[in-house]
Amino acid sequence: MAARSSYSPILEPGDPSSLPPSRLATAYVPLRADRRGRGVGRKWLHLRPQGLRLWGHSCVSDRTLRRLRVLDPLGLKVAADLGATGILTPDVPLYGFMTPAQRERAADRHLHRLLRTIELAPRQGLDVTPLVKALEAEALDGQLDLLDELGLERAALYARELLLEHDALLLRRFVRGCHARGLHPLLLGAQSPRALAWGPAELAGRHAYVLARRGLVLQANGRRRRLESVTYSSHARRFLVPGHHAALFTHNHLVAQHRIEGRTSTTLET
Repeated sequence: MAARSSYSPILEPGDPSSLPPSRLATAYVPLRADRRGRGVGRKWLHLRPQGLRLWGHSCVSDRTLRRLRVLDPLGLKVAADLGATGILTPDVPLYGFMTPAQRERAADRHLHRLLRTIELAPRQGLDVTPLVKALEAEALDGQLDLLDELGLERAALYARELLLEHDALLLRRFVRGCHARGLHPLLLGAQSPRALAWGPAELAGRHAYVLARRGLVLQANGRRRRLESVTYSSHARRFLVPGHHAALFTHNHLVAQHRIEGRTSTTLET
């Protein structure tokens, strides 16, 4: 069966309304721990719809990463506490402004945590998707070769910064490199069909949620407008009311999902 593109939400662990009340196969949630090391959002995430696969990821701020590194270096405890079915391997800060020595140390830490997570997560009943970290093509290709040798099925890349910086070269190489090795790519922070220019992928983002919190409606052409009056959504099959963020998020998510998966879009009726 040919690979297909899909769109999954990235949930906000502190806000139950970030889970749209629609049939979802997969959702992602950042791994954040409270002072006791318990996962933020654990109470409501355990009440999510049955059958929803929840994946934990650590693509968060450097401050949160440092805290997680002390409490739970691989994020396994927090992921299990949230009831996750899978986890991405830990994020490690890697920036272009680092010195060569800092880059080398970051690359070593990244590889160590990637391999340890692949080894230990299944023992706790967690599936694993490796997060690739690279600044150069050679480093990216080397990691994809390693994942291919290990017999893995998926690979992830934090694509948001690359898209914001209009740096598509590494993103293109990642997607095409995944397909060449039989890996299905996951692009975190990507929510536009433009990210599918180089082949099918799973996109995961918070765009629909952020727009809803700002009172903005996502339209079929990708544009957004402010919700100023009661409007009927044929996507959500309900009326959208200004200030009702959960319903607006459901609409925005479904529109984004239809755009990514290439389905026929319907319209908004005022």
